Amino acid sequence: MPVSKKARLANLHARIFACRRCLEAGHAITPGPVLRGVHTAKVMTIGQAPGVSGFYLANGFSGHGFQHAPVVGKLLAELIVDGAATSVDVSGLGLERFGSGELVREGHVV
Repeated sequence: MPVSKKARLANLHARIFACRRCLEAGHAITPGPVLRGVHTAKVMTIGQAPGVSGFYLANGFSGHGFQHAPVVGKLLAELIVDGAATSVDVSGLGLERFGSGELVREGHVV
């Protein structure tokens, strides 16, 4: 039987507050399985979604999102406000690269 959205949110809310209580008490949290946000190219996607005006993507960081967040925020702001990223060339990181076959490959994936 499918779980309702309300029940899923209640479960999430309870888990967040359980983690918060553990952190406030100074307890370590046992790590569990997590999803790894990466796609076939193993390189992030940054740019406007093709065919959807005003919808921008910044995903596929594979756990490095916190590390890259400051510059990604700046790049998204440039894309939205100026129409192009000027700090770093992100032209090869758009979603359209998957359809064109021009994938950027990360050579240093561990």
